[in-house]
Amino acid sequence: MQVTFRRENTVFRSQVLWTSLFIAIGLVGGVVYNWPSSDDPEAMDQDVEVQQTKGESPVDEGGFSLEDPRAAGDDEITNRPLLDELSDEERSPIVASAERDGLRDGDRLLTGGNFIGAYNQYEKQQREAGQINDGSLAVRMGLASELGGFLDQAEGHYRTAIESPSSSLSQQLWALIGTARVWRSQGRLDEAISLLSELLLVYGNDQYPDVIRLPIYQNLTDCLQYRQLMGQKELTDTTSPLQYSNTDVAIAPVLDNQIVIPNNAAELPEGLSLRVLQRPIDDVSVILAEVKTMLFPILRLLGELDQTIGVDMRVSTRARTLLSGRSLRIDSTTLPVAIILDHVLGPLGLIWRQEGDVVYISHAEEMEHGEELDFELERIQRLLRQRQSSFSGGAEQATVLTQQANNLIASGDLETAANLYQSARDLRPTGEKSAMLFFNVGMMEYMRGRRDVALSKFYLALDQTLAPSLQASSYAKIAELELELGRPDRAIPAAARGRRLSKEPGVAAENLMMLAKAYLLETDPYSANQVLFDHASTLTEDVDRRMASVIGSYARFQVVQPVTGLQNEGERLVVALVALQPSDPQSFIDHLIVSRAFRDVGFRSRAVEHLEIAAKQVEGGYWDHRVQLELAEILYQSQELEKTLEALRPIVQAAEGKLRIRAAMLDAKVREELMQFDECKNVCEMLLQRTLTDEQKAEVLELLGKAYEGLGQHYAAALCFAGLLPQQTDTPAQPESR
Repeated sequence: MQVTFRRENTVFRSQVLWTSLFIAIGLVGGVVYNWPSSDDPEAMDQDVEVQQTKGESPVDEGGFSLEDPRAAGDDEITNRPLLDELSDEERSPIVASAERDGLRDGDRLLTGGNFIGAYNQYEKQQREAGQINDGSLAVRMGLASELGGFLDQAEGHYRTAIESPSSSLSQQLWALIGTARVWRSQGRLDEAISLLSELLLVYGNDQYPDVIRLPIYQNLTDCLQYRQLMGQKELTDTTSPLQYSNTDVAIAPVLDNQIVIPNNAAELPEGLSLRVLQRPIDDVSVILAEVKTMLFPILRLLGELDQTIGVDMRVSTRARTLLSGRSLRIDSTTLPVAIILDHVLGPLGLIWRQEGDVVYISHAEEMEHGEELDFELERIQRLLRQRQSSFSGGAEQATVLTQQANNLIASGDLETAANLYQSARDLRPTGEKSAMLFFNVGMMEYMRGRRDVALSKFYLALDQTLAPSLQASSYAKIAELELELGRPDRAIPAAARGRRLSKEPGVAAENLMMLAKAYLLETDPYSANQVLFDHASTLTEDVDRRMASVIGSYARFQVVQPVTGLQNEGERLVVALVALQPSDPQSFIDHLIVSRAFRDVGFRSRAVEHLEIAAKQVEGGYWDHRVQLELAEILYQSQELEKTLEALRPIVQAAEGKLRIRAAMLDAKVREELMQFDECKNVCEMLLQRTLTDEQKAEVLELLGKAYEGLGQHYAAALCFAGLLPQQTDTPAQPESR
């Protein structure tokens, strides 16, 4: 049972929250917001009302106390003086030692993954010490709550750490970063991005330790990337098949009380200090600037940039109205102007683009939806490049290169993406990062049509990952490739394992559909129908449900075929086919199955339509000539003889083995019906030189006899009809002409 504690007095406006957070830690922002403190009578009344409404504080079954740490009983607080108020001489060494031991116990539990146990230990420490507003404990309790999944409670503890006068600057920053992570987990991406953007502008320069700067960059990139993917899904109704690594929560740095962060707030000028460090060309992406200001209007900053860097800043009327009265704090020693613009304008819903020496700034709603997503992608790429240049380390560099390559694939630049993937592989990432890299390289190779190479990469990803989600995604792609390579017997176990491991609805549906298709192509309609029947609840998208209805109905139809007319399963199959949308079949395997279903219920024209699409989508391999031959056979059944010859031409010339024999025999039939007797005779003679079954040999001789008959060679035709080869029998001498 999961119980969450919602602090009702923490509802605030997202547009100004991050600024108020800076105000809470003694910095200056652009907007003053009335955030109730714990001493506010109105806020305290709200707390009392909340407690009366909720009654007893809920407790998780595992012993995770969910009550507000500041709502401890009077007996626990008022009957004992706070230890913080005692002098060093009054503090008992035994008590101080107990405090340290208790904190260490909680830290060990937290590091070991026992988040509930760690929270209980911290809460016990808080009660015994009476340190209700201790910033160090509040950060730890917030982290334990966050990792334990109690997001609302985590946000409350982080806020306590931000407000606490006992918190160091590092603890307040950990609380701010933790708040952004919580918001991201809650889906409040815009708020998280705004907070992290402001943190980057203040603490993103190299004056501050990497242990603080890197999480800001990492979490900001993750939030921007996730928002861009969600926007892409909304636009295309599909999610990216690539794997993006999320930043792990760093526990050890949060527990390290020795981290010292220089506080240079007093050194910032009241006005604006702006200095251009590098300006090779007019491109703001490569112009480096130092910007320092305690409080400065954004519109004036844009004007100063206009004058200093020589790039015209043109602000639309709507954007200017939004920027009016907005101020900000920046402490940037070396940042590209593009990054500064991204994180000054982005949180306000503004976007910019550069054309020549002019930068146009407008509201996102003034742009087309696709253009906004393009800007988001460019913004992510700029941040990734900055992150790459600011931080060393093989694992970090490999992650950045992989994510850059992913975004290039989304924009269609496969060649550059391949180079970046190779650079990431050269850094020798290990564990899950290596597995994700193999998976993404497999996706790239699949898009390039190199299916055998892609399949090997997916198997490598499967070998190296321990994450069930990545295993399930790898199995789904393996099953799809095995189907496309003509090996449904191998696709079946892969899709079955992936279905069992799938936790995400999309991946579970993908594995289930691959499993049903594999059973159907392996001529096991019973299993295809059964697996869809047993796991129908897995399919949440309408497109999957419609395709599953066709596959299940077709599977049952193959077992119970009507003798005459459409009865029962035939009628159900027709209904399922009629309900199918034109865009529902996506792969050539889908079109092949739908075509066969249409063919078997007599809709040959519709069967031809889907096979023609399938033939265009196939890119070599096992199915190439088979789909083309199946198309030719349906065209022949429809008496589209000229189109049949056109479909057969590449198969007769390139196919080998049994497939070429089938194609040549159909070619001979068509040419005989078109009265192209010479061509029919040549094809039949070629066939007779190959190894044929008795039935095939008899059929070829019959066709050859018809060809001879059409050519007027009746004796040779008679021999063929008798099952003899003309060249093996002496032809009667003809009388000489006089």
